[in-house]
Amino acid sequence: MEAKHTPGPWKAVDVRDARNNPSGYAVWQDIERPFSDSPRGNKICATPDGTTPQNKANAALIAAAPELLEALEMLVVTDNDKSCPYCTKTEWGEEKHDEDCVYHRAYKIIAKARGENQ
Repeated sequence: MEAKHTPGPWKAVDVRDARNNPSGYAVWQDIERPFSDSPRGNKICATPDGTTPQNKANAALIAAAPELLEALEMLVVTDNDKSCPYCTKTEWGEEKHDEDCVYHRAYKIIAKARGENQ
């Protein structure tokens, strides 16, 4: 499926104010731009409340999102003729997996990340 989000990779960067003091974090699309130290690509988001450790961790997690989604999609088997290795369901599609099934959770997370089924 074609991604609707800004293509990765994304990069978390420190944001500085006019006096070059740290003021927060932002996540940018990481595109190669020779001869430039400025942020690259499209701005994805910025933290609202300064340089807290939690904001730095949030920016790092957001920056990893495209790669996490891609890895999760690669791990989930979608062949209709294979049973789920976790809850032994033999059908995909409409048949529900057990709620604690890791594949069931992975499908729900992938749909959430794609903006589906909301």
